[in-house]
Amino acid sequence: PSRGIVAAVAAAGAAGAAAMTATGAAEAWAAVALAAVLMIAALADLQARLLPDEAVAAAAALGLWRALQGGGPGLEAAVIGGIAGWGGLWALATAYRALRGRAGLGLGDAKLAGAAGLWCGWAGLPFVLLAASLAGAIALLAQRALGKADGATRLPFGPFIAAGMGAALVAGLD
Repeated sequence: PSRGIVAAVAAAGAAGAAAMTATGAAEAWAAVALAAVLMIAALADLQARLLPDEAVAAAAALGLWRALQGGGPGLEAAVIGGIAGWGGLWALATAYRALRGRAGLGLGDAKLAGAAGLWCGWAGLPFVLLAASLAGAIALLAQRALGKADGATRLPFGPFIAAGMGAALVAGLD
């Protein structure tokens, strides 16, 4: 539970900070709305291991709206990023399931990666996924060091994608 609050606050804080770096009022409000949506998504994933479609769709819609308004990476880069984010994680999830016979990544994670691509474009997407992966690995290593995890422990990836999105936006990788 406490890690859920930390992850949600980190995601919201990063997206909120991104709002402060926005170029206009509409873009700032979109980033504030994104922060709220990411908090909802992160908490839901931590509690139920499920990213709500409504929250992910809202994040994607906000990113697309932002690109249509001329904000962020531009419409073409946003659409390519959205397709690459969703398609890349979908392919990874499908391959893992085929090789291991069990799910290792949920399709909600793929959808959220697609939303991240809409916000950050194809050029910012690798940063989002690298930051998310590193944060997830650090969290798991910390839990193992504290004796709260073993080799079978699985963490939801959504909160880390959310934090990676916020970090990318704050870093101006959009």
